[in-house]
Order: sequence, then C-alpha cells, then structure tokens
Amino acid sequence: MKKEAIIKKIKNLLENFILNKVSGKEFEQSYMGLWKYIRDNKISYTSDIQTILDEIWGDVDAFVSDIILFRKLKQKSNYSKKEFDLIHIDEEELKKRVKVAIQRLNKLDTRNDD
Repeated sequence: MKKEAIIKKIKNLLENFILNKVSGKEFEQSYMGLWKYIRDNKISYTSDIQTILDEIWGDVDAFVSDIILFRKLKQKSNYSKKEFDLIHIDEEELKKRVKVAIQRLNKLDTRNDD
C-alpha cells in the first residue's frame, strides 16, 4: 500500500469515528492495525505527520473501551484527575483528541510526503 493511500485510509477512519460510523472499539482495532502496518513495513512520513500519528497511537493506547471498567478505574485511582486523564481516556475524550488530530493532518500536505 502506498504512503498516500495509508494516510487517506487513516483520515477516513478518523472521520468515521468522529461521525459515529465506527465504535471506539472498532476505531481502536483498526487504527492499531494501520499503525502496526506502518511500523512493520518501515514506512516513514515527515516528522509533522509522524508526530500526529504517534500522538493518536498514544491516545488509542490510553483509551478504555469498556465504560464500566473505565468508571471503576477512575473511582479506585490514586492519581489526581489530571494524571488519570493522561493514563486513561473514555470514548468522548478520544473523539475530542481525534478531532484535533484530523484538523492538524488536514492542514498538512500529505499528498507529496516522500
């Protein structure tokens, strides 16, 4: 798969998640699959694009898809709210972060990233 096609696929996934066309769990699985494909095939992007992709990966890694588990973790946490929010996020927070990421990606010219 070409670099441009991968970015297009990622952007579509981000948009579909924001528009509630895919669940948080589906988004998590699909994004991780794309991110691993990029990593395993040693595909490189400009540092601006790679930074955004890595930040999304971090957000997906912090995402807890099970809302009951998320609430239990939050109740039993010894972390401050700020610290907890860095470690665990729910679907609402993931969507907020994804919206920012897609806006940042759209500002970059990803068509000529060689």
